[in-house]
Amino acid sequence: MQKIKISMIANPKSSQYILILFFFVTWCWCQNKETKTPYSPPLSAEVMVGTDHVFFQTIVNKPISNDGKLGYSFVTALNTEYKVGDESKQVDLMVPIALNYKFYKGIALNAGFAMNPAFGNRPFVGFRYVKANDTWVVVVVPSLYVADHSYYESLASLEYTPKISKNLKLYSRLQGLYSFETSTGAHDRSYVYLRFGLNASKFAFGLGYNWDSYGPYKVLKSNVGLFLKSTLF
Repeated sequence: MQKIKISMIANPKSSQYILILFFFVTWCWCQNKETKTPYSPPLSAEVMVGTDHVFFQTIVNKPISNDGKLGYSFVTALNTEYKVGDESKQVDLMVPIALNYKFYKGIALNAGFAMNPAFGNRPFVGFRYVKANDTWVVVVVPSLYVADHSYYESLASLEYTPKISKNLKLYSRLQGLYSFETSTGAHDRSYVYLRFGLNASKFAFGLGYNWDSYGPYKVLKSNVGLFLKSTLF
C-alpha cells in the first residue's frame, strides 16, 4: 500500500464536485424545508482499537425530497497506524459521497465521487440495495468508478441483531468489499470486516477483526481488537 500522510488538499476537479453537490443538496433542502420531513436514518459511527492500527467509520444516509426517494449519503473510512509523528506511517482514507434516488423497493441509483489522498478523486455510478427489519440489515452496493482507469467495486454488509432480553441484543456484522481494474482485472482493494458483541440501546460493542488487501500484489494487513459503535441522530 502506498505510504501517505492524511492530506485532503483538493485539486480543481474535486472542488468542482464538492461545490456542485453542496449547492444541489442546499437547493433541494430549501425547496422542501416547509413540508413534512420523511424518515431519516440515524448517523452511524464506529471505532475499533486493534493490535496493528485504529479503524474509524461513519455512515450518513439522509433524505432530501418529501417522499424520501431522493437523498444523499457519505461514508468516511479510515485506517491509521499508531506511529505518531512518523512520516512513514501508513494511512488508508476513503470518503465516497453520493446522491441517490430510490426507484423500486429498497433499490436506489447512486452517483457521486470518492475522495482519497492516494489517488485523488474518482467519480462513480452504481446502485444500492437495502433490506432491513428488527433483526436483519442487508446492504449491497455495486459501483463503477470512471477515471483515467475504470474500476468495478462491490460492497456488501450483513447485520444480525436478535433479541437476548428486553433491552439487550446480540450484535454481529459481516462486511466485505472487492474492487478491481476493469481493463486488466488487476486487484485494487478488498477487505473483510467481522464484528461480534452486544447491542444495548444506541451502542454496540465487542470484538472486531479486519482483514485488508491492497493493490495488484495483494499486500495483506490484519487487525484484531475491540470496537464501539453508536447511532447518534
